[in-house]
Amino acid sequence: DYKIIKNNIENNKNSLLNTLNINPKSYACSQAKINPLIVSACLDNNITLIRGGGEQFIDFVDKDINQINHYLVDNTKELSTMKGYIDNVITYGRIVCILTHGTTIDGQQSLYAKDSDYRELLNYIYEKRSIGEIEVLTFNELYNRYIN
Repeated sequence: DYKIIKNNIENNKNSLLNTLNINPKSYACSQAKINPLIVSACLDNNITLIRGGGEQFIDFVDKDINQINHYLVDNTKELSTMKGYIDNVITYGRIVCILTHGTTIDGQQSLYAKDSDYRELLNYIYEKRSIGEIEVLTFNELYNRYIN
């Protein structure tokens, strides 16, 4: 229900403000699930950048859409699939967040990427950036460019 979601976001935001003096402007959706209630509750709490997704690429970020898709790099995906995320970003001019919960040597821990695959993916991104095919931004840089 919208009111519960809005109150939860407001309480979390106030907690960060009161304990760490941080006024967050972004929100990462639980289980990567963005829906219209979450978007409305975030906007009503002055949250202007929402991360979540997995189902589709989001073409742009602005005050109306203000969502960025993300893909988890973990041990359930082949390196070719992870590189495919990057290739799609380049081909279609999209914005996407690539993240992991961590890496392990063998890649056996749930939600973690195999260290060698993750390093190779980062090298692939670096190569694409070096030849001008892709731009890599921090969330702060993204926020300042498209939202702020």
